Amino acid sequence: MTHYVTFMSQTHNENSRVKIPAVLHLMRLGYDYLSLKNANWDRQPISFPKSL
Repeated sequence: MTHYVTFMSQTHNENSRVKIPAVLHLMRLGYDYLSLKNANWDRQPISFPKSL
């Protein structure tokens, strides 16, 4: 007889169910992950010239 042990202490939330799998999938497709931690932001707005 086989016994299976399940651990119910692990909580599932948006990060574990959606965000982390999505990031891992995109990394497998060749995208790079850019962390927001210690990011150096350019505060100048990007403007596009009006087209005719």
